[in-house]
Amino acid sequence: MPSSGVRADSSEARLLRYVWTALVALLALPALAWTMFRALRQTGRPDQTLARLGVVARRHDRPLWFHAASVGEVQALLPLVRALHQAFPELPLQFTTFTAAGAARLRAALGADIAVAPVPLDLPPCAGAFVARLRPRALVVIETELWPNLLLACTAAGVPFAFVSARLTERAAGRLDFFQPF
Repeated sequence: MPSSGVRADSSEARLLRYVWTALVALLALPALAWTMFRALRQTGRPDQTLARLGVVARRHDRPLWFHAASVGEVQALLPLVRALHQAFPELPLQFTTFTAAGAARLRAALGADIAVAPVPLDLPPCAGAFVARLRPRALVVIETELWPNLLLACTAAGVPFAFVSARLTERAAGRLDFFQPF
């Protein structure tokens, strides 16, 4: 990815993070309404709004956390999860998705009793609360689902993260240069 020359701790990086956070905050209420409506349409049930605000059940088993945005990413994730489960059947897992359809696909493929929640809003309090309650051992993101405040919350909590199956065209990589300061 081309470098913009912006250091992660620079004032420009902080400004970008503040602008991003302000935009997410401004769009939070419409986004919550949209996700609830979309979940109702896709599954007949409302979205888990409290989880989007970072309120999830506390976990003490340090799960390996997988994030797959929607159905396509879930499909890409399934072979990895099945192989991990076969090699480490006792490893606790947690899943997040952006869409209710993605969560439904996970449950259909892996069983109704799996731990799946919507990804929290990318606001520092929501992301921080989610990570603190989940206490994951690591976050594995499928494709290139970039949530800067969520990744910063993971970093602050000492949670390593990795992107798997991330394919970028040169053009897309150039657009993602905006996120380099994060």
